[in-house]
Amino acid sequence: MVGYRWYDCKNVAVAYPFGFGLSYARFEYRDLEIHPTAEGFDVKFELANTSDTDAEEVAQVYVSRPLSHIERPVKELKGFKRIALKAGERRMVTIPLRRSDLCHWDEAAQTWMLETGLVVVCVGGSSDNLPLRSEASM
Repeated sequence: MVGYRWYDCKNVAVAYPFGFGLSYARFEYRDLEIHPTAEGFDVKFELANTSDTDAEEVAQVYVSRPLSHIERPVKELKGFKRIALKAGERRMVTIPLRRSDLCHWDEAAQTWMLETGLVVVCVGGSSDNLPLRSEASM
């Protein structure tokens, strides 16, 4: 539990959350879809620059495993993408999550393991600004 994971675990507020960026622009996230693929999931959503300024946003995908049998962080960053949008522009964004991204190290077996079950996927602009949320199963 290091960085934002520790703060989340201890429920401590921070001035600048992980992934926070200063910008004159405002971004809107909507229409989250999770599509299973042979390699894992494709996380799709619409990102809109709702301001009058051209800008870039780093969209971030966090995953939590609330029913996990092992100790895990509240949420973990598993994918991100930098997107440049002109003022008023909207775009569909896809960020892939692969099975290997969702594995954990099993000390007893000395190998990477994929735990089956519920996966909660959250998308937004920083670790505490995640307006989109959906669930999927492994």
